[in-house]
Amino acid sequence: MKLTSLPHSTWKQRLTSEKGQQLLQFALLLPLLLGFLGLVMDAGNVYVHHRRVQAAADASVAAAGMVLYQSGVTPAMNTAFYYATEYGYNNNGITNTVTVSSPPAAGAFAGDSRYIQVQIQEQVQPIFASIVWPGSFQVSARGTAGYTLHALGADIYVLKDSGAAPCNATLTMNGNTGRVTATNGTVQVNSPCATAVAVGNGDIYAGQINIVGGYSKGPNGVLSPTPRTGAPPIPDPLASLPAPTGAGCPARSGPVSGKYLPGVYPSGFSPDFDYPFDGSSGVCDGVFYFNSGLNATGNKHIVINQGMFYFAAGGLTLGGNADMQGSAPTSGPYAGMLVFMARNNSSTFYLHGTPQAGCTFALASLKGIVYLPKGHLKVQGTSDMCVASPLITWTYEGNGNATTTIVVYEGTKPGTTVTNAQVE
Repeated sequence: MKLTSLPHSTWKQRLTSEKGQQLLQFALLLPLLLGFLGLVMDAGNVYVHHRRVQAAADASVAAAGMVLYQSGVTPAMNTAFYYATEYGYNNNGITNTVTVSSPPAAGAFAGDSRYIQVQIQEQVQPIFASIVWPGSFQVSARGTAGYTLHALGADIYVLKDSGAAPCNATLTMNGNTGRVTATNGTVQVNSPCATAVAVGNGDIYAGQINIVGGYSKGPNGVLSPTPRTGAPPIPDPLASLPAPTGAGCPARSGPVSGKYLPGVYPSGFSPDFDYPFDGSSGVCDGVFYFNSGLNATGNKHIVINQGMFYFAAGGLTLGGNADMQGSAPTSGPYAGMLVFMARNNSSTFYLHGTPQAGCTFALASLKGIVYLPKGHLKVQGTSDMCVASPLITWTYEGNGNATTTIVVYEGTKPGTTVTNAQVE
């Protein structure tokens, strides 16, 4: 068979024809390709905006959850709106809306007043789709945060969290043989200072020791177990507990039938003899309201029975061999609370103990929570003190050779928290 070749002009015509067809196909496909490219770019843009919206919702609700526990619903909602604005979402109702609800309106925690929810919606203008479509994409994200209630154990919380100079220790153990033992409990120190805990020759024993900052100790000092430094701070576990006002409570100036009864006591009050403070009747919720501290000297014993000492100002001064013993209310709004110092009261609360060979709840000299959110707790003397009293204080100072053992308070306790987290 004989092959014949096409003339050069014919090949050239075919090639030119194919090129023309390719150009025509490309021209026909170009809008489709541009459409796909625009779709990819618009989808990417929407994804970026969704990430931003989610980040804003997460940050807003995380901050609001902490405030909800400490200050209530209105400040928490204001906090959420503030952080959303900081992220660029100002709730203008046009380009974005921010909805804050407590309790949450949707999700697993809907209706639970311990939680707050933030939902942010944003209208995202398309880049390419706007050529053929006048609408916008809507992206939204939701975050939920709150706090979980726990009961206090045999714990010491040192709440002072300021690192401003001078950055002093907030938990100190002085003396030669001083010791504090939180039996299977937690020692939490919120100070970020490098020496937030300073132990000379004293000892601290606990189930765990958490320090936001660091610590120092003398050659004979003991910290057991080894502290966890750089730990996260824990909020005041009783921040939501309302303080008593003394409203409607009778004014008191002395004992009645051989005992002190709940009520409002005058400034500079010093008890006579060893009359007990008896709150078992439930009058004034068992609260002894002191306008300017309580002073006891000599060999007096401050004994409180099913009552709570509230210090609007001033603290507790124990001189000589005076000490304090007693139990908290078993019912009412202050069940489990033995001492409550006003949140703006920075006075000192001195604690002396009663010698005790063993330490159990039954043998404890103090039974109830000691709460000094801005106060200074000083434990001193040479006695062995057994308490079933979680200690919550701004600072803690152990002096002398006092040995304090804390066991779990087994009575009714108010709702407390050590957990605050975003849950959705």
